[in-house]
Amino acid sequence: MESSEYIGNLPPHEDDLKGLLTAIVDSSEDAIISETFDGTITTWSAGAERIFGFSAAEALGNNISIIIPAERLPEVRDILARVRSGEQVEHFETVCVKKDGRRININLTVSPVRNSAQKIIGASNLARDITTRIEMERLRGLLTAIIESSDHAVIGETFDSVITTWNAGAERIFGYSAAEVTGRHSSIIIPAEKLEEARDILARVRKGERIEHFETTRIRKDGQHVEIDLTVSGLRLHVCSTHSSAMASLVSDGFHASRPNAYQFAAANGWPVQLRSLPVLATPAMPVRR
Repeated sequence: MESSEYIGNLPPHEDDLKGLLTAIVDSSEDAIISETFDGTITTWSAGAERIFGFSAAEALGNNISIIIPAERLPEVRDILARVRSGEQVEHFETVCVKKDGRRININLTVSPVRNSAQKIIGASNLARDITTRIEMERLRGLLTAIIESSDHAVIGETFDSVITTWNAGAERIFGYSAAEVTGRHSSIIIPAEKLEEARDILARVRKGERIEHFETTRIRKDGQHVEIDLTVSGLRLHVCSTHSSAMASLVSDGFHASRPNAYQFAAANGWPVQLRSLPVLATPAMPVRR
C-alpha cells in the first residue's frame, strides 16, 4: 500500500496538506491502522507492516482479528463501541499477535474517524510496540527480588562513587537504610586509610579488570569496622537505542546464572554503575575463618 492511500479522501485542492500527512505516516515507527466498525481494515501504514509483519496487500480488506488473540476480541469490541459513541481511548495496553504467531505488547490509542459531515464512520488506531519495555520491567522486578533476598550487600555506585542502589543485605551489614545512603558518596562506609585502595579498585574496574575476593575493611553506621570479601567486575553494556554504553558488575556466587537479567536491568535504568557483592567474612565478634 502506498501511504497516500491512507489520506486519499482529502480534497484535491489540499495537496500540500496531503503531502505533509503522507510524510508523517511514512516516517512513523508506530502502526497507523484504520478500520470500519465491523473490523474491516481500510488503511495499513508502513509502521504496521514493520510491527505486525503483514504487508498492506495482505491486511487491507481483512478483519482486524488477524492481529488480535481470540481471548482479546471482546476487549476490541468494547473499544470500538466506545469509539462509535465518540470517545477516544488513549494509551490502552493490550496484547496483539504478529503474522508469525508471536505475541507482542502494544500501547494503543483509538480515535473516531469522521466524514465531511462529522459522522463517525470508523476507528483510527495508533499502536506502539512496547514489548521491550514490558520485558525490561519484568526483568527488573525479577532482579530486584533476587538482589533483595541476598544475604550479601549489593551496592550500585557511579564511577565518581555516588551510591545509586543499596539492598537489604547492605542495610543488615552496614546499618544504614537505603534512604540514608542513596545519593551519598560511598566513602561513608570506607575507612580513611582505605580510600586510596577504593579509588584504585574503581580505576582497575573502569579498565575492564575483574576484582575477585579482595579482602578489605569497611565501616558500619555504628563506627565498628567490618572485614569483607569484595568482588567487583565491570562489564560493558551496549544500549542499542542510544548506542551508548554502561558499566555494571555482576553479583557474585549464586547470581552468575542471572547474568543476562543483570545486563538488561542495568541497561534499562541507564546505569553507569557497578553492582558489588560484599559477603561478610566476620564482624568484630566473629573471627575471620582462614
